[in-house]
Amino acid sequence: MQKFSDFLYGRVQSDCDTNKPFKVLLYFYALIGIKVKPHGFLPTMHMVFTSIAYAFTPFLSIVGFLRFQKTATVTESLSALQAFINAVFASAKSFAVLVSFKRFQKVEPIMKSLDERYNMPQERQQITNCVAACTRLYASMGFIYYLYGILCVITSLTLHKQPFGGWYPFLDLITNPTVHFYSCLTFESCYLYFLLTAQYLHDMYPTLYMRTIRTHIQLLRGRISRLGVDPDKSDDENNQELIECIATHQQILQVVDMVGSVCSPTIFMQFACVALVHCVCMVNIFIFADTLNRIITIWYYLMVATQILPTCYEASTLAMESTKLPVSIFHCNWLALDKRGRKLILFFMQHSQKEVAFIAMQLFQINMRTYLSIAKFSFTLYTFVNEMGFGQNIKEFVE
Repeated sequence: MQKFSDFLYGRVQSDCDTNKPFKVLLYFYALIGIKVKPHGFLPTMHMVFTSIAYAFTPFLSIVGFLRFQKTATVTESLSALQAFINAVFASAKSFAVLVSFKRFQKVEPIMKSLDERYNMPQERQQITNCVAACTRLYASMGFIYYLYGILCVITSLTLHKQPFGGWYPFLDLITNPTVHFYSCLTFESCYLYFLLTAQYLHDMYPTLYMRTIRTHIQLLRGRISRLGVDPDKSDDENNQELIECIATHQQILQVVDMVGSVCSPTIFMQFACVALVHCVCMVNIFIFADTLNRIITIWYYLMVATQILPTCYEASTLAMESTKLPVSIFHCNWLALDKRGRKLILFFMQHSQKEVAFIAMQLFQINMRTYLSIAKFSFTLYTFVNEMGFGQNIKEFVE
């Protein structure tokens, strides 16, 4: 079995399959209670316990946020509001993934069937490179998310405040303030990493699937380019090869439909989360925050922006790759095919012109254009507040 460091640094042999990153994904999802119907008492209790944790996250966050307002400044309240929005959306996305989780398992046999169609060394190497890229994605995004958790805990210890500010009634029974603080800190740190893991997986899985689908489209284009090139193949063999290419394309579209049905609600919620958090960050940065809090908020703003950036980038790249497929079909050696093969080529070219795209709740396409629209909205808000002079007036009113 290959080591994680081998994938991370590219020291990988050409014997991988594209299901390997998804097996890791399903394993981590199972750790946080998102899985198919469990078997046995302990797995069932684990799933019930984590589901309760997701369900009570908005309630505990709202009550904690309202209690925090009694002693917090406006800047601290806005910072807590940013974390509260992310926590609520992480819980909502967890339930959305749980409802459609079986579709992830249905993708696995299709991916296995796609891998079996490619046996040439360069094709296996492309699959291996895809697995290595997914592994680097695991490492880079995991480092960013868990580093944020570590910084939250360190800041809480330094300022002697809870990192998340939630409300935990069973811990309020502790009368000793020191014991109460460290009990809340320990519990909330575990709770924070639990939600961070959920958010990490929800933001990462669309990118993993899109990267893998893009690799299979590239492999299909390479296979199409070899149609009719081998003079030793008969017309029947060329036609059979073409039929297998069409079947491969249909399987890819099937995977896109399955993954897209899961991505649609979660990415829509992530876009909404990013838009709301960006609005809060811009108000905090340009109206209330001092220099130190302004730097921290800008860093948080950039971190929230990167939650959706890899998915939008991969979606745009996948759409561009899918538009090259009809061109590859047109430039294959179709003159060497018989009449039946040419009819199949026309059929294939017509059906391959459909762009492989992911749509968020049938409202807008997931791509870099949508991502830049959200970033543009934040700067538009800043310009509006700055030009109209609302910032200073609101600040004076609050003070």
